[in-house]
Parts: sequence; C-alpha cells; structure tokens
Amino acid sequence: MAAEGLAIFRPRRSAVVVTFSARQLLDMYEVLTVLEGLCANLTARRMSDEERDDLVILHSKIEKLLKIQAV
Repeated sequence: MAAEGLAIFRPRRSAVVVTFSARQLLDMYEVLTVLEGLCANLTARRMSDEERDDLVILHSKIEKLLKIQAV
C-alpha cells in the first residue's frame, strides 16, 4: 500500500491510511473513466464474431428487463 501511496508506514508505529483531498479524488476518477473507455474500445475491436453476437443477445435481454422495470 505504501508503494501505491495509499498508506504511510512509520518505524515502531502503526500504518496510517493516506487521506485524499476532493480534488485528488476527482482527478483519480477522471483518469479511471479515460482508462475504462480505452479498455472498452480495445475490447470491442478485439471481440470475435461469436462474442459480439453473445453481447447483442445479452443487451437484448437487459433491454427487455429494463422495460419490465419501467412499467
């Protein structure tokens, strides 16, 4: 955790979890959203035809469930 900057380890004392500011948290979430978009893009381009067909079927099922929920 210390290597990731999430905790501070002090000699002969307990570890302390780092506190982040609101600005730091917003910055982290912005980076995460960009990375997730990149991952989705790469995944979509690397899908097989069978995987794409399975995804279309799954989306169709979810769409039907959402319509039931909305009623």
